[in-house]
Amino acid sequence: MSEQYHNVNDLRFLNQMGKLTPDEFSAWLGPDEVVSCEEAPSPRKYRELSTLGAAVSTQCPCYIEAQVENANGAGVSRERISESVLIPAALQTAVHRMVLKFFEQWQ
Repeated sequence: MSEQYHNVNDLRFLNQMGKLTPDEFSAWLGPDEVVSCEEAPSPRKYRELSTLGAAVSTQCPCYIEAQVENANGAGVSRERISESVLIPAALQTAVHRMVLKFFEQWQ
């Protein structure tokens, strides 16, 4: 097992995935194109904050790191970044309780 779960050098595997499955990889990149689109109706800052919230929900270190970098590049403040991650974190906590509720519905 690796000593370090998150290693920025592991991003090289994305290039390999793109070569192995180009159509699927292109579809996977689709949301990034939506976020970075300059002609979108909402400001890029807001789209970056939304994406950062999704990154926190997935709890993927690579995704979180990339989205923080993108948000910073879009001019998002440290305060807005903090706020945007606390909201999904709080909702995620609430969602865990619903698992057993849904389970009971199928009993």
